[in-house]
Amino acid sequence: MNSGTSASDNAPWPWRMATTGIDYLPVFFVFWLSSMIFGRPGQGMVVEHYGDPPRPYYVAGEVAGSVNLLIPIVLASIICLVNKGWLEGTTGQSVGKMLLGYRTQDMNTGEVLGPARASIRWILLNIDIAICLVGILWPIWDLKRQTLVSDRLTQSVVVKS
Repeated sequence: MNSGTSASDNAPWPWRMATTGIDYLPVFFVFWLSSMIFGRPGQGMVVEHYGDPPRPYYVAGEVAGSVNLLIPIVLASIICLVNKGWLEGTTGQSVGKMLLGYRTQDMNTGEVLGPARASIRWILLNIDIAICLVGILWPIWDLKRQTLVSDRLTQSVVVKS
């Protein structure tokens, strides 16, 4: 690496998961709070019963609609883009990385990624999570401790600051 860091400086997997957990705490709070305000999405379903036995039939209708999820999804996305895109892109550290002493950097130059690249990295991180967690487990056995999709495609590493 041209950045002057060795592979041993790269963040161990448990610490990476700890920083990610801290970064996603506000997201979990938003969804918890929205479930307290709007109810869970399944609570919007109403079933009406028509007819008498032995052949009744049911009509299901959705009362609450998808608005229950739209507000928290938009709010959580904004929180993540500010934290993982702008903050990590400009300083190299999200809130979780700041608290635990790690930073994300370009694997070749050691420079911060910039907001656009850091935002793309966050979107790709969600793909790493979506592929049965394989992507975020990848740093356990990877020599550079990179995630399968997000770190590799953005040419980034997480190191001790």
